[in-house]
Amino acid sequence: IYIQTKIGIGDKLTLNTDKRKSFTYNKRLRLEPPSEMLDFLNSHSILQGPDYAGSEMLKYETGDFFMNHTDTIMSDPNGIGEHKYTCLIYGTFEQENGYFEGGELVFKHPEGLYNIKLDVSNEIKKNKYVAVIFSVNMYHEVLPIINGTRYVLKKPLFVRKPEPRKPYNPDDMECDGGSQ
Repeated sequence: IYIQTKIGIGDKLTLNTDKRKSFTYNKRLRLEPPSEMLDFLNSHSILQGPDYAGSEMLKYETGDFFMNHTDTIMSDPNGIGEHKYTCLIYGTFEQENGYFEGGELVFKHPEGLYNIKLDVSNEIKKNKYVAVIFSVNMYHEVLPIINGTRYVLKKPLFVRKPEPRKPYNPDDMECDGGSQ
């Protein structure tokens, strides 16, 4: 069962179909990434395990969209990581309903610093999956769906917080006793 997607503003969710119109599957999904993606995640200190495995399935139908925004920062369930990235996975989900048109992901800075339009539909038509990872601070939007239904898995990625540095203490310094 899909429910109307709400917009996160701080720690609150609100329904605003002027800014976003899409649907979210009502249960979190567990994602088992392929080994090459797992290697990438591990090499970038992105946390894995049951607390970090939840993904949302989003569904955009004809006319659905999401206006330019940055992602809401999520809290780490264990307090050892920071929500730094979002991973979107596109694939041949629900392929029997046909392919979608429109719904491109556009990275578009409000001051014109970048404008990148990503259309994954050709890869999906080749029965391939596409993963896109970007900073939660990067502005992005989903253009309206022209025809069909666009499905995407959305997964927040948490990066392990760096170990706090110990304050400088000259008494902790070792001395070799050599002369000057």
